[in-house]
Amino acid sequence: MRSSWRRSTALVLALTVAMLLGLAGMASAAIIDVEITDPNGNKAYVHSGDTVTITAAVRADAGNEIYMRAGVGTGATGSYESVGTATGGTDTFAAHVTLSGTEPEGWKNVSVDVYTGAGPTYSYMSDTNLNAVCVDNTAPVIEPKDQWNPALDCDLPNATSMSIVVDVAEALSGSGIAPATVLATVTGTGSASASLTGDNEVTIGLTGLSLGAHTVTLNLSDRAGNSAVPVSGTVTVTDTLPPVIDDTS
Repeated sequence: MRSSWRRSTALVLALTVAMLLGLAGMASAAIIDVEITDPNGNKAYVHSGDTVTITAAVRADAGNEIYMRAGVGTGATGSYESVGTATGGTDTFAAHVTLSGTEPEGWKNVSVDVYTGAGPTYSYMSDTNLNAVCVDNTAPVIEPKDQWNPALDCDLPNATSMSIVVDVAEALSGSGIAPATVLATVTGTGSASASLTGDNEVTIGLTGLSLGAHTVTLNLSDRAGNSAVPVSGTVTVTDTLPPVIDDTS
């Protein structure tokens, strides 16, 4: 009886040790962070049909192969990708999602699922704030020149510089105007500059204008790369002052 009890106890201990060793050898995977970039490197702003790259920092036991799948707008879906082998520290891996060509515009949640070659052990993260994706297919619209302030075409009497304020219409789900794309040009002698002075407001500055007609053109794009149709107007510098005769007597 005692011999049977000893054998049973030894067997239980052996199984317990084997289980502990097995658990110790199992890999773990945990998503630490998610960062989104689109194919053009213009973070977070894409079009329907684009392929989005989602990178995740993953910590797992060394030697385990890491598999990832990603999702934009919904939970992670589709097939897992083999994205690399864990080093035992924090590794950065990437998964890819190709959006539907009819993906609705607007801000989207992003998510990734990760598991290791041993396990599998799943870990999930959904990002709904700074690293979300904005799907924007709609180009911004520059208001007509007769709605600029001041409205063009116009005369500029006895002056060589002026400022013009222009509003830009952007879709409610739009990505916003990309400041680096805001460009104003002017023909003839003179120079033009343009900058964002509000979320949807551009101020054009004209300096050094000579007498005569000058064509002013404004162009810009949003952060998703949608280009507005350029709008142009005319500023005509005039001289309305009477001549002055010097008194030489």
